[in-house]
Amino acid sequence: MHKRDNRKAALAQIHIAKKQLGLDEDTYRQMLKNLTGKSSCSDMVIGELYQVIRHLENVGFKKHRPRRNQYSPRSTGKIIDVMRAVWIQMHQAGIVRDGSEIALTHWAKRASSQRNGGVGVESLEWLERDTRLASQVLEDLKQWRKRALKQQEAQHGN
Repeated sequence: MHKRDNRKAALAQIHIAKKQLGLDEDTYRQMLKNLTGKSSCSDMVIGELYQVIRHLENVGFKKHRPRRNQYSPRSTGKIIDVMRAVWIQMHQAGIVRDGSEIALTHWAKRASSQRNGGVGVESLEWLERDTRLASQVLEDLKQWRKRALKQQEAQHGN
């Protein structure tokens, strides 16, 4: 019974992480397959489930929600919220194939690395620590969107 409870808890954490990270079904299944060779958690042993959880934590899943009295700084969080909104808009416009949080994080790591002497952020929240860098990365994203939308307009003759 104890092993079953662990499995249930692991499955619950994976599904919470999927939702928290905004993973679409295709991205989620591909991630599972890349990590374990299996595209469904129901086919995995407990060790594989824990491997998936560790990976999800590495890409930004937070197991525990902060308590009410543990506020994170929100003043620069607004930049990240705008970045997410721009990314989603770009996905909906067909500019980026993957509209997930993970894809945005990968892009932000590359963009921040170019702006920060080769050192990129590992998570979007890390941008909150450096408002200047966050603003530059957001501006890079907006410029990319602007170029891509102009290119789409030119292709469609509008």
